[in-house]
Amino acid sequence: GTSGVAIDSTGNSNFTVSSGSLTLSGSNGINLVGEVNIQSGNASNFTVSNSNLNLQTTGTGTVVLSSEKNIDIDADQSVTIDAAAASNFTTSSGILTLSGASGLTLAAPSSTIDMDAASLTIDTTASISLDAAANSNFTVNSADLTLSTATSGSLLLSSAANIELQAAPSQELIINNAANTS
Repeated sequence: GTSGVAIDSTGNSNFTVSSGSLTLSGSNGINLVGEVNIQSGNASNFTVSNSNLNLQTTGTGTVVLSSEKNIDIDADQSVTIDAAAASNFTTSSGILTLSGASGLTLAAPSSTIDMDAASLTIDTTASISLDAAANSNFTVNSADLTLSTATSGSLLLSSAANIELQAAPSQELIINNAANTS
């Protein structure tokens, strides 16, 4: 009809179809008030055509995505994840891979990037540059530190002031090549 239809109940209720699909359609949308619980024992989808799909809580609510297997997020364009507080992305097992076809940028312009690991390997097929605007150090505890060129090239140390090479007390400073040992 041209007027509204109201179906009211004060207890648990259901609207069931024994075969086929159940379609709810509204020219201005469908409003569900109260707790909404959608369950299915079959593969399912939630599709929006040519418009946005928003999952949003107001007040103190949380959006929770959970799966007994994988969660797969694919986008034909960019993916943006923003947070207004401390956050984490953690795997309880396996490796976490971040990869960018045109590069990877880690930025903390006014703070610190802290990397902790049992070991750290950085491999590049071109050059590497480490720059700092304040006093810096590269320290190894209880092991050797090796700076070397592998197949060709020189090792260059350059300083705006002095270059200081200092061994621990009672230790030697050895400079050695095929022509000269001192």
